[in-house]
Amino acid sequence: ESTMTTEVLSSLEYYDEVLAGAQNITRKGNLLVLPGETEGEFDEIAICNLGGLLPFREGIDGDYLASNYQYVAAMALAVQHLNTASSLVVKDLEGLTKRCNIRFTLEFFDSGLLENHAVNE
Repeated sequence: ESTMTTEVLSSLEYYDEVLAGAQNITRKGNLLVLPGETEGEFDEIAICNLGGLLPFREGIDGDYLASNYQYVAAMALAVQHLNTASSLVVKDLEGLTKRCNIRFTLEFFDSGLLENHAVNE
C-alpha cells in the first residue's frame, strides 16, 4: 500500500523529489526506472512523466484561460489518485500500487498559442 495520503496532492511533490534525487536512472521506453527505490513489494519503481501543452498567457480570453487551469487541476487530481491508489472516484484503482510499480509525475508547458513556443522554451 502506498505511503502517500490523498491530501493536498502530496504524491506530485513526493515523486518529483524522488526523481530529482535519484541516481543511476535508466530509461525503458517512456519510463524512467529508479533502481533501489523500493516501494511495497517492488525492487524498483518506474516514473512516467506526463506533460501537457496549454496556453497560459496574459491576453488570452478569460474563459479559455480558466478552462486550462481546470484541465491542470483535473490532471493533477488524476495523477494523485493513480499514485496513491485512491478509489474515491475510480473503484478499480484500489490496490493499484500493490500491483503496479509505475508512478506518475506531471508538468505543463505554456504553448503561448504558438506551435513552437513551448518547445523552444
